[in-house]
Amino acid sequence: MNRSIVLGCFLVSSYCLSQDSKEFLQLEIAESNLSDESLEKQVGQVDLIKFEKQDLNEIPLNEIMALPFLNQEQKHNLIEFLRENRPLFHINEIQTIKGFSAEHIQWLSARFLVVRKITFQDLKQKFFNPDVSFLLYRVKGLTQQKEGFKKDPESGGFLGNSLATRFRILHRKYGNYSIGILLDKDAGEVGIKDIADPWRQAYWSAHLFLEPNKTIKKICFGDFFIQHGEGLIFSQGFSMGKGPETIYSIKRPEPGLRPYTSSFERGNFRGFATSIDLKGTEITSYYSDLDLNATIYNQGAGIGPFFKSLNSSGTFRTSADQEKLSSLSLRSAGGFLKRKLFENKLSFSLNFRHDQFQYPWIREGKTLAEKGLTHAGSSFSFQEKNFFSFGEFAVSDPGAHALILGSIIQATRKLDLGVLFRSLSPSFVHLNANPFGEFSGARNEQGTYLSFRWIPNHKISIEGYSDLFSRIAPQNHQSLLSTGLDNLIHLRYRKSRSDIFRLVIRNEKKSNIETTKDQQNFRSYFSYQREFSPIFRSNTKFLFNHFSSEGSQSGFGLSQELIIGNSKKNLSAMVCLFDTESHATAIYLFEKNLFWEYSIPSFSGSGLHMNILAKFRPMNRVSIWVRLNHTSYLDRDQVGSGLDQIDGNQKTELAGMLRLSLF
Repeated sequence: MNRSIVLGCFLVSSYCLSQDSKEFLQLEIAESNLSDESLEKQVGQVDLIKFEKQDLNEIPLNEIMALPFLNQEQKHNLIEFLRENRPLFHINEIQTIKGFSAEHIQWLSARFLVVRKITFQDLKQKFFNPDVSFLLYRVKGLTQQKEGFKKDPESGGFLGNSLATRFRILHRKYGNYSIGILLDKDAGEVGIKDIADPWRQAYWSAHLFLEPNKTIKKICFGDFFIQHGEGLIFSQGFSMGKGPETIYSIKRPEPGLRPYTSSFERGNFRGFATSIDLKGTEITSYYSDLDLNATIYNQGAGIGPFFKSLNSSGTFRTSADQEKLSSLSLRSAGGFLKRKLFENKLSFSLNFRHDQFQYPWIREGKTLAEKGLTHAGSSFSFQEKNFFSFGEFAVSDPGAHALILGSIIQATRKLDLGVLFRSLSPSFVHLNANPFGEFSGARNEQGTYLSFRWIPNHKISIEGYSDLFSRIAPQNHQSLLSTGLDNLIHLRYRKSRSDIFRLVIRNEKKSNIETTKDQQNFRSYFSYQREFSPIFRSNTKFLFNHFSSEGSQSGFGLSQELIIGNSKKNLSAMVCLFDTESHATAIYLFEKNLFWEYSIPSFSGSGLHMNILAKFRPMNRVSIWVRLNHTSYLDRDQVGSGLDQIDGNQKTELAGMLRLSLF
């Protein structure tokens, strides 16, 4: 039987069964402290009264306490918000209030409005009363010297110094505006102050983002991204994939148009974008003119320049690297039209995007795009009680297609189910698409993902998934069918409020019909978290990996982390012992890092890793982070290879960050 028919029957039957449930765990109101039953009851009572809309800028604060539908904490939060933020510019500002769900905001918006003539004093109050406003400077570097710094730049060595620096200014009022500037230099790169053409040598990003009113919802100048649908056409380029979170990771978030604040040197647009609301229809459009980093090839007479792939490493340390920097211009235009129907239960959108390259895109002897690539499609989401369904369909120039279709069901109060079907044809090509799947990016893939989360009581939770996937993988100028099965189980036991045990077991099998090089990767992870006091915590982890193909290899890691302190002063220290036979059994470990930075390093071989992070606030507006990251290997005399090679068996990095609050 066709897999699509089976999936369709499953979705329909799941929806029918779900109608008997009285409680629906909506994604948008997951943090609400009111049950749906009480929400429905209160809404029914309140709707009996005929309201004339009141102005939130004029309503006396003592009348807030008499409002139905809100609990005491929400009423106090609303009063404090109005006291600090009046005059409001538009009603959408209430969505930033803590503890308010989509249901609460919808109820308030239907009964209140904002009438205010904006004066210069109002603008001044808004601008100098931001939610986020800081200046940040970060510097880091190795205590050892890499081979690239020893060589002369003219003979292939690094052009810049060994320090990596970052400078950022961000001034943001949620629901109103955002202004940001980012300057970033990696170790070995040439800094802005060292050269005549700064925009070519170091990474920079800037944006001005406005949210004027209910009709003109968003306007952005500079760098921005659009996250919409399931990531087939619009994606910011980074999303969480398969892991211990088995249910809600299958659904991509849809914030729409947002300012780009990341230091990742790919995944953004650069130009102008706007989002407007015309009687319930949201229209988002953009135009972008961005220079990308790529190696430009020229095959000889009669064939012009072309590129094979884009450089996403973000490091341009040598003269050869500099030739790739900003060598390919890309002009993009498009957007989406979104409409909500049936009392906002159904959301439907039409999506379009065209990318115009400076040169043709050729890979593996095939022309993927002759200077241009067009994508069009549609996406939807539907929610009814305890049933939530979503999906996206897209087509591209050569007749390629891609489909994502999923559903999340709260079968009972204790059991959640998730299913996702994906089908991406081999000829579907995209620059920065990132749908859910086995592989990062929009690669040709077929797959069916099934997941569950069961919480039998307040102490135990069990969740897991099973993912069956296949793809056509090019190898030695042949197209070979590769299949795989990925299973995961995640157990969590909260013995008490301060004692938490976690066990994650993952087993992945991949096979190739044309060869005998089948492989199996088994990974397990155990952790024990203990809170000894409000200012002292401990986290112990044990990781074990086993990889088998034509032979067997194993690896393990044991880490201990201690955290002491509070929000103003704290110290985190982590030590990890690791011993692996190869990169196939490498240990991946999340470790704490500086503000707005994350680190998930991998360790292979045998050695000891240590990470120490200290934070303190000497003054109210000043925060300082200091980080020491050290690795000692027991099985080698050199760390790294090529220009990144370090003599000796140790690698030590020191980093410091200063954040100054501006307002």
